[in-house]
Amino acid sequence: MKSPAILLTGASGYLGGLIAASLLENSAATLVLPLRSHHTAESVLDRLRTALWKPGNGAPRFDSDRVRLIPFPKSESWDALAPQFRKLGVTEIVHCAGCLDYFDAGALRAVNVDWTRALLQLGKKLKVDRFTYISTAFSSGYVAGSIPESLHPEPEEDPTEYTRSKREAEGWVARSGLPYLILRPSIVIGDSRDGRYGGKSYGIYQIM
Repeated sequence: MKSPAILLTGASGYLGGLIAASLLENSAATLVLPLRSHHTAESVLDRLRTALWKPGNGAPRFDSDRVRLIPFPKSESWDALAPQFRKLGVTEIVHCAGCLDYFDAGALRAVNVDWTRALLQLGKKLKVDRFTYISTAFSSGYVAGSIPESLHPEPEEDPTEYTRSKREAEGWVARSGLPYLILRPSIVIGDSRDGRYGGKSYGIYQIM
């Protein structure tokens, strides 16, 4: 990867931590990680060490100088921070932060839709090379038959407000005019190496 710096949201979460670890392991990019107030820098760095851990290799080591931790701004403040991100060399955005509540429509819109729109505006100001959005395999809603990898039309019904909000956010990303990539992870069971799962009890975990 050519990016000198990547702005990655959601690094304190399970998937975000895995993505951050993968970028540290497979690129030379510096990661700029916004943190919400209830997360500490050490907790996020510990998550990265865990994600980088490989059985039999001992404690993982990574260059902490490649990680820049900043306070998570309010949605309306992203645009104003463009000079700071430009100074840090950000040329790519990976947006993994999101609200996982299935039924709080207000929170889902504020986080999954409004934050995404604010970050897209930031991406336009920075003229980023790519905007990557982490969505969900269930953003299609209830569909009979196979589900294409293209953008989804409005279905007759959604299983939850969460899937509706992720589909709407995908639409904003696709219409932004920025080069983009939408990734749709499916059900997350756990680490393929040891079965560990460090996320919250949503989806299949609620049932279990």
